[in-house]
Amino acid sequence: MKVLNNGTNMKSIIITILLATLIGCGSSKDTSRNNQNGDIIEVTGKMSVDENSNLVDNNSSKAVAGIRTISLHDIGDKYTIKKGEIFNADFRINEAFQTIETRIDQSTGDITFSVIAKESVHKVEMNNLCDLVTISSKDVRIEVVDNYNKDKNNKPYKIIIVPTFDDKCYVDGYMVRFDTEGRGNKCSDNKLVKLAESELDNCQKGSPKGPTGPCGRKTNCRQWRMFRKCCP
Repeated sequence: MKVLNNGTNMKSIIITILLATLIGCGSSKDTSRNNQNGDIIEVTGKMSVDENSNLVDNNSSKAVAGIRTISLHDIGDKYTIKKGEIFNADFRINEAFQTIETRIDQSTGDITFSVIAKESVHKVEMNNLCDLVTISSKDVRIEVVDNYNKDKNNKPYKIIIVPTFDDKCYVDGYMVRFDTEGRGNKCSDNKLVKLAESELDNCQKGSPKGPTGPCGRKTNCRQWRMFRKCCP
């Protein structure tokens, strides 16, 4: 775990976490959508965002006027989905060279997905106290741009970066958030934060058994790790 103390003159911080015990994915310069060497993760169908900012299947037969299709295919694709919104998902990510940044607004429950390049330096902007960002790959170097603490009218908070783990306790990504746990504000009680801390605690104890997540199920499927889509 890395904890960053941020001063009022902080501009940006580049964090590179080297995990000598892990084997990273091979680099790929091929950015075509049909790269046969990649590992494709797909989520399709009618979805909605639940109260915990998870994607869940929406099996309602009720007609929905003006439902939009959200496509995540190419690096640079970015969409914000409102809590409770029903939409058609068309997600197709090639893990050989792509991954997802997920930004959750804890005050509204809205979720923003961005397709980013693996093995790159990626800027993570922290603008509000409730910002919570996850990166679904350990191969991305994170440059944190702390805009919140630049405002002298804001009470200063630390930024904390926590590794996330797969069900075998290998690091598979990172969570970036403000250190607000137990501070008595609207961002304190977050199930995703508690899940990440539970994973870290279990893996430090040598227990690879994944915890039950906000969906009420295990969180070891790839659709969850990439898109927060509840596991079957």
